[in-house]
Amino acid sequence: MATPFATLGFGNGFPFCLVRFNIDPNRTIQNEPSLAQTMESYWNLDEITWGGAVLNPANEPKDLICNPNNNLGFDQYVITQQPTEDEYYVVNASRPRIVVDGGSEYYYHGLSAFYFYRKETSTTGQYISQITFVSYSSTQGASDYSNDTGCQPVYYGSPPSPYIIGYTRTIDNYTFTNVDINGIPFVKTVRTLFDGYNYKTPTTPNPSCPNPAYLPAVGTTPNITLHTY
Repeated sequence: MATPFATLGFGNGFPFCLVRFNIDPNRTIQNEPSLAQTMESYWNLDEITWGGAVLNPANEPKDLICNPNNNLGFDQYVITQQPTEDEYYVVNASRPRIVVDGGSEYYYHGLSAFYFYRKETSTTGQYISQITFVSYSSTQGASDYSNDTGCQPVYYGSPPSPYIIGYTRTIDNYTFTNVDINGIPFVKTVRTLFDGYNYKTPTTPNPSCPNPAYLPAVGTTPNITLHTY
């Protein structure tokens, strides 16, 4: 249980002025928090964890009156970090801000978390790069979309007689979902990327277009614990 307290702060619900920033031009306002939810995420954060990453600030909410950065920071948990494979989790708490979209303003709480998994594989006649990225952040989202280059031939030699030595294909998928974690609204973003190249070798003289395959998305959700009084 936290110790009850009262403060006027800057008259805006926080012990500092909220920085304003312009919305990402590729994003729209989505699942924005209220002032009460933004204050809750700042004043009452006790712990945020995900996949082994743990941020547990050693402060009580009342301590933020004089030390407004006491509950800020991040933690990273690395599962693997190799030249051909990376996998890790990050949790983060930063100051809340205000998103400006044209003439409108929206609250942006400072809690976020993300998971990143990258893997590269090479076999005879083939190279594949795959990425899965899952993030939880505030206020900015978009409509689901996918960028697919289709099957593209790779040529070798100069005109007028170049010849095909392989095929490439890149598919980049994005999905955006509204989620709440312990009463705090987030936009969940999932990105899955496939980048493949099939090429001629002495044993694979007739390459075909790469078949898309994706790394699995993590099935867990960040956990947020809030102080109670």
